[in-house]
Amino acid sequence: MRERRRSRYVAVLLSLLLLLGPGLAAAEPQPDHIAGDFGAIDAYVTAQLRDNHVPGAALAIVRGDQIVHLRGFGTAGPDGGAVTPETLFVIGSMSKSITALALMQLVESGQVALDAPVRRYLPWFSVAEPAASEQITVRHLLTHRSGIPEAAAMEGITAEHPLTLEGRVRALRTVRLVSPPGAAFHYANADYLALALVIESISGQSYDAYVRTHILAPLDMRNTALSDVVDPQMHIATGYRYWFGVPLAADLPFPRDLVPAGYIRASAEDLAHFLIAQLNGGRYGGATVLSAAGIAAMQHPEAHLVPTIGYGTGWWVGPYNGDPTAPEAFYHGGSTPQFRTYMLGIPEGRWGVVLLLNANSDLFRASLNQIPGGVADLLTGSPLPEEGLDFVTKYLLFDLAVLLATALQVRTAARLARAHLRPDDRPQRRIRMLLPLTWELGLGLGLLVGLPKLGHLPWLAALLGALVGVPSLGDLPWALFLALFPDLGYWMLVFAVSLLGSGVLRAAHYLAPPVGECLSAPHRPPTRLRPTSAAVPV
Repeated sequence: MRERRRSRYVAVLLSLLLLLGPGLAAAEPQPDHIAGDFGAIDAYVTAQLRDNHVPGAALAIVRGDQIVHLRGFGTAGPDGGAVTPETLFVIGSMSKSITALALMQLVESGQVALDAPVRRYLPWFSVAEPAASEQITVRHLLTHRSGIPEAAAMEGITAEHPLTLEGRVRALRTVRLVSPPGAAFHYANADYLALALVIESISGQSYDAYVRTHILAPLDMRNTALSDVVDPQMHIATGYRYWFGVPLAADLPFPRDLVPAGYIRASAEDLAHFLIAQLNGGRYGGATVLSAAGIAAMQHPEAHLVPTIGYGTGWWVGPYNGDPTAPEAFYHGGSTPQFRTYMLGIPEGRWGVVLLLNANSDLFRASLNQIPGGVADLLTGSPLPEEGLDFVTKYLLFDLAVLLATALQVRTAARLARAHLRPDDRPQRRIRMLLPLTWELGLGLGLLVGLPKLGHLPWLAALLGALVGVPSLGDLPWALFLALFPDLGYWMLVFAVSLLGSGVLRAAHYLAPPVGECLSAPHRPPTRLRPTSAAVPV
């Protein structure tokens, strides 16, 4: 009897499990696919692109282990082709996150030690200081604490004939450090170029081959290019630079020697796969590219910049909008002369955002940087930040300032030309001209000699850097300055030449008598010789 009851109980229990099993499985936490108002997000992005005059963009949003929203906006180039989620953009410094993952794979496999000196893997690695060359470690490179300055290797952006990756890193032998290794944070592309060579040295493969095999293939990233050779079937976006507020397509050299630090080309869809792995302990689908512990280490801040923000291994870590009350995130932006990109992950809620723009303005970068933050705010239910001056107003004020300065310079040159044609009081003129003459010749020569020379005048470099939002402005050579700030740069070049011209004209007016003095002198006939009177012999 008891056996029958037990059998009945077991049968009933099994029946309940069979009936409730699907319900119990469905009750497990799953990503909330309708948590974000994607219609509102699309409207926000569309409005921001319009207000900032951005031709095209691609957006991907992930939640948990799935892509929940994927869309292209606007045009990919002058031909009018539409941006799609598969369109390739130059992703800028977001490339560092991919390079960091590749390096951490070698660390996890025991082939690379983070605290080993770089010279263990690259015996020839060197900077200008021999002692420091032996002290820089792999961890220092990963966390930008090598002491290598930000400007190192930056000239590669505008080089007509790029070096090889090894050639670019070997060129560091003449670079002096700005701080001892490990002492301070200094963001530098050169750090990640050296890491790419460590990857090549240990793996025995090119950087391209290693990343393609160990990252792109497992993550199903089919629309990503790691060199200047691209599959003709790929749809590549054209980048734009702003000229006095108007975006114009820019055909700039492709620096293949800077790919690991800033010139990987990828689609929003591919980067969404990469972000899913970062949000899910290194897993994407059935593939694992790094352990959960390794992913956590990448997103742990090792170099603290301020109390709330730090730099981990290929990721900035902290509140995504700088507000200490905002959710913690790991994120990285990317900036090249004609592209601006952004990728962030929010562990709380497991949200992720990828936003790629095919236009860039280093002059007013804050206006473009706020777009991905706004998307994240809409996803998390946070209030959008109060907007200051919009992009158009900022550029309008800039254009008016340029126009005013140009008009004043033209007026000065015209007055000098007129003054040189009329008499003037020379002693007063000399005193009055001394200060403007010093300004014109000094500033004109200073600008033409090159912006790097501003490094010898820290106060002037800091002032100009604050005006254009680039703290390291004094380290930028003219070619790079013109690439990043084309409108401001070329105007400054013309303005410098005009300053020199007016300075030379002023100096001529200062040193030589006015032409008018000669022209207005009274005309006197030449003196005639008269014969002297003498006694005439009778």
